Amino acid sequence: MAKLKDAQLAANVRERNREGVKRMRERYLAMGQVTLTVWVSTEAKEKAEKLAKEHGVKLSEVVNFALERLDENEVDATTHLLSSPANTARLKAAFSDWKMGRNMQEREMLPDGD
Repeated sequence: MAKLKDAQLAANVRERNREGVKRMRERYLAMGQVTLTVWVSTEAKEKAEKLAKEHGVKLSEVVNFALERLDENEVDATTHLLSSPANTARLKAAFSDWKMGRNMQEREMLPDGD
């Protein structure tokens, strides 16, 4: 058997990877699953990864379980405020002021688009 040139070997590897990803996507779609990309805090990511590892499940299963358990009524004003990085910083500063016994300053919260 003739030895493949590096370029041909690389092309073969890329093609196998593409086919593998295509089959994986088809399997997940057949199971009724879709992709979801979200930004979370480092702490939330570490916690989810730790739970997945401890229980021997995929990260997606941990996220699915958490979302299934979340009651839509649990998403309150604080959760809404924490969804904005600028408002999170203001909320943390206000909490710090309160914790240190300082006078709390009135802080303007920004709308979602910040």
